[in-house]
Amino acid sequence: MMDQKGHLDRHIRNMKKVYHKKRNHLIKALTRHFPQVNILGSKAGMHLVAEFPGLAFTDELLADIHQAGVFVESVEHYALQKGRHQHQIVLGFGGLSEEEIDKGIAVIKKAVDHKR
Repeated sequence: MMDQKGHLDRHIRNMKKVYHKKRNHLIKALTRHFPQVNILGSKAGMHLVAEFPGLAFTDELLADIHQAGVFVESVEHYALQKGRHQHQIVLGFGGLSEEEIDKGIAVIKKAVDHKR
């Protein structure tokens, strides 16, 4: 039984390192394309909330991003008080490679630039 626990503990430590690295990569990709972005929330998990001052993620913009193969969700979708969170999106990164993260952020940037 101790051996299994040792393996599980080691696996959890390794996965924390993997997700921490992916999270940092996502933040770097975001700030490279969107220097004004703010990252909200704790440094744990497999997703983060990014806030884009002055940019509204409308249903139309989100649809364009989704059609390009990138699935993000507006925090507005989850908010109890509507109309206050259109400038924030949830970005998951757990199942993505660094290359996929880079491509996804480039898709978001292209969609945003196209709408401006």
